[in-house]
Amino acid sequence: MHVRKTLLAPLVAALLCTASLSLAADTAPATAPAKTAQTAAQKDAVSQAQNEKVVDPLTGRDTSLLKKFYLLDGGTYDKTTGLINNLNPALTGLDTKQDPYYLRVNKELTDKYFRQVRAYSTKTHELLGDYYVAKDQSSVWRLDGKDPGMIYGSAENLVKKSKLIVYPRYLVLGSQGLVRMDIPGNVPYEIDAKSLNENIARVKDNGVIEPLTTGKANILVDYVIGDQKGSAVQEISVITQQDMERLRANVYMNEVYWNTIWRYDPWPYGWGFRPYYHHPAPPPPPRHHPMGPPPPRR
Repeated sequence: MHVRKTLLAPLVAALLCTASLSLAADTAPATAPAKTAQTAAQKDAVSQAQNEKVVDPLTGRDTSLLKKFYLLDGGTYDKTTGLINNLNPALTGLDTKQDPYYLRVNKELTDKYFRQVRAYSTKTHELLGDYYVAKDQSSVWRLDGKDPGMIYGSAENLVKKSKLIVYPRYLVLGSQGLVRMDIPGNVPYEIDAKSLNENIARVKDNGVIEPLTTGKANILVDYVIGDQKGSAVQEISVITQQDMERLRANVYMNEVYWNTIWRYDPWPYGWGFRPYYHHPAPPPPPRHHPMGPPPPRR
């Protein structure tokens, strides 16, 4: 089984045509000014959502129902709410003297990393603030307001769980690729990507990769996540449609070939490493009755 996986791994990777790089925290400054990853349409959607009044959907509900979705007590609840309450009101937008509030702490983690916290007005039950608190308390992010982003801590641990996506690894002439970040919670970030081989492919301001001719191109990406800055390089290959079809056919034929060889068993006792190959055991010896054999029939 290990032999087969080893031989097929590069072929399957080529078929998927996806490349991702794990990013370690890098405090070195970016080599180029970063550009916002959010599009104008996304900004308009966020602005429209902020203008709409959101009311606590579980206002006045029984405590047993609240416990299904929110944390109401315990050590995690105390640490999370205490962190929000102790931050500067200028950053959170929360002021108990002007508008008393209460916090709803989500029971489930977002992307296994963030715990979402919402603040509602005690008087009107309208949403006053929406936040992400890292499960290790290393950072707090504000999701609403005019300038969403990190308002406390460091994004060093968050960067370790983020990935740079340069898709696809094999880019067909006439199509388009994409450069983006895969970050838990999809928190705000900034990115600037450029091609080091602009005669092969170039990157537009919106992160779209445009192929020009066949060959290999290195994509340099500078990113900013919270207080963390860094850069990474990913190589892509620009190929023709015929090359892509040939590549897919080769992967398919290799898969069929190895599946056929793997199932072929010319030996009567098997190859010896197929766990599902089972030979029936010989029948048990006949058992003798304690009274002896029956008398012969006449």
